[in-house]
Amino acid sequence: MATATDLLGPGARLGLRLLAGPSEGPVIYDVAAVESLAGVASSSRGSLVVVMQAASTAAPAYEVDVAIRHAADHGLAALLLVGRSDLPLTSVRLAERARLPVLTVERDGDVAELLVRIDRTLRGGASDTLARARAAVRAAQEAEAGGDVPALLRAASAALGVPIALDESVGRGAPQDRSAGVHVHGRVVGRLRVERQDEATELALPTVAAAVGRMRQAELEKRFAPGQTRAELLTQILVAERTQLWPLAEQARQLGLPIDDTHVAVTVQVDIGDGTSSEALVRQRRVLDTAELTALQTLPSKRALWHVARLGASLLLLCTERTTDGQLAQRAQADVQRLLDSLVPHEDAAVFAGIGTTQRGVEGIRQSAMESRAATESAQAGARRGVVVMFDGTGLRRILVDVSSSPLSRRLIAELLAPLDEEGPARSRQSIQTLAAYLDAQSSPTQAARVLHLHPNAVSYRIRRITELLRVDLTDADTRFTLHLACRTRLLDR
Repeated sequence: MATATDLLGPGARLGLRLLAGPSEGPVIYDVAAVESLAGVASSSRGSLVVVMQAASTAAPAYEVDVAIRHAADHGLAALLLVGRSDLPLTSVRLAERARLPVLTVERDGDVAELLVRIDRTLRGGASDTLARARAAVRAAQEAEAGGDVPALLRAASAALGVPIALDESVGRGAPQDRSAGVHVHGRVVGRLRVERQDEATELALPTVAAAVGRMRQAELEKRFAPGQTRAELLTQILVAERTQLWPLAEQARQLGLPIDDTHVAVTVQVDIGDGTSSEALVRQRRVLDTAELTALQTLPSKRALWHVARLGASLLLLCTERTTDGQLAQRAQADVQRLLDSLVPHEDAAVFAGIGTTQRGVEGIRQSAMESRAATESAQAGARRGVVVMFDGTGLRRILVDVSSSPLSRRLIAELLAPLDEEGPARSRQSIQTLAAYLDAQSSPTQAARVLHLHPNAVSYRIRRITELLRVDLTDADTRFTLHLACRTRLLDR
């Protein structure tokens, strides 16, 4: 689209001259002629209004002032006063304040011919704008298949006649900074910038940025494809039975996963305020996608090797070193803390993280992963969001983690507590918490009631119902021990 500058330029050959206001002005969408200054108020927004010579030259100063005010109020793009040689000082100031170009042309010209030539200039500008934008979009589409981002930018720049630069040093920028965001998996990873923005660049730049985003995403998928394959295998190692570990370990070695080295695992969990709604699940997945992409791009790999695996609503980050100086866990904790600090905060999303102890070999991966999950639960219980919490590896908690890391143990516990699980998640959790508190209190309903904030009779009623469902005798020491271990392990898993 054209502006007053395009009409004033020597290339336009219209003979127009600027009387007042800026030469640039707003975009001109149409041209109209009026017989009097009063007709300015009825002209359409974005128009260049041509006031005929009789009205322009004979009008007193106050009528010109009123016409400029009406033009500004109605959003006109410019005024052309045919035959007017100068303006009163008040009119000049009004035009400058309203940012309205006021033009003139010699009185001996053919106004009808002038209107036709102005219209051709405006329409030609629109055609040129669309042609440049279409050429840039077509060039971007053709270059995208080659996978060469610099070549795509060169082709689009040549079509637009404006250099386009990719700035990947920043992820964010205001819309007014003449840039378009490059998105990968919903995250801004860079911006396309132009030195001079016009209508053609405004039309084409978002499409070019989308093409660059798709190319960057394809590059990342190709770059991290081996890591994703190893991540899938790592997930299998974490959940497999011990009898299946040997073939999985051999497969991992063939893929270059150094499972025989020293490892430390970190679990990153995302909680949403209303975690049950579909919108909350979408937001949770979006945060996890951002965290996964950021981890793949930013976690250092000079000394240690990082692997990122998706486990349901959490991420497992595994840091591995061939030889360690005993500081692997501390370095991994610092690296993940920087990762958490770099994540953009979301409205109701809380990110919790826990790190396990340093372990060796394939069994060590499973052990450290279980410890990291336990540490993450500890962070959630203490509302320590955005902080990497170390696993407390002393006493009973470590024994419970070791029991929970065994698929066989988990299956036996599931079979033992199956009658309670059949009542549904909420009722099952209540029953397990009640039974655990009762056994913690050495089978005392009164002491268990203090912990559960219940009446002792309520605890006794629940225990009778639980024993009937499980068909167990709590007077037997072995039964009490087995159920106590099962309940504490289940609560740790949850």
